[in-house]
This record gives sequence, C-alpha cells and structure tokens, in this order.
Amino acid sequence: MHHQYFADLPPEIHQLSHERSIFAIAGVRLAPEMDQLLRTHIRTNPRKTRV
Repeated sequence: MHHQYFADLPPEIHQLSHERSIFAIAGVRLAPEMDQLLRTHIRTNPRKTRV
C-alpha cells in the first residue's frame, strides 16, 4: 500500500494490525464506483418522454 495510488489515505492506515479494520480510521469510508452511481441514477430517474 505504499504505491502512489494510496497516497490520499490517512497515514494511520500503515500502522494497522492485521486484525483491525481500515474503517476504524477516521475519514476512511467505502464509496461506490462512479459507474455504479450513474447506473443507479439512470435506473431510478428515467428520462421522461414527451408525447
């Protein structure tokens, strides 16, 4: 996890024991991928067609 991709994560994440969850660290949360958000939006807000 020392790759640049993970640079935005809090530094405490590198000090976690193997038994501890990353979600125990303040500010760490799981967010849906953008494509899942778009599919959900399209499915729940279909475009209204004019007659």
